[in-house]
Amino acid sequence: MFNVQNGKIVYGQVFSDCLIPSFIEEINLILDTKEISYDKKGIKELSYRLYNKFIEDKVITEKFIPEIEQWLCNAI
Repeated sequence: MFNVQNGKIVYGQVFSDCLIPSFIEEINLILDTKEISYDKKGIKELSYRLYNKFIEDKVITEKFIPEIEQWLCNAI
């Protein structure tokens, strides 16, 4: 769920039964910065920040991040 004002996500909340809750928590923290734009460029920025946070976890960087990026880009 996103609230968008002037092209920026001003509130976002992702819910999941993901077995890595820190991943979902980090998505929500990044969305709360109000710095992510509601477009493909913004979703790529979200992915970039997630990648840098979880760079040591190949499951997240090679599976979860590309999947969520594709899902969100398709939804925009």
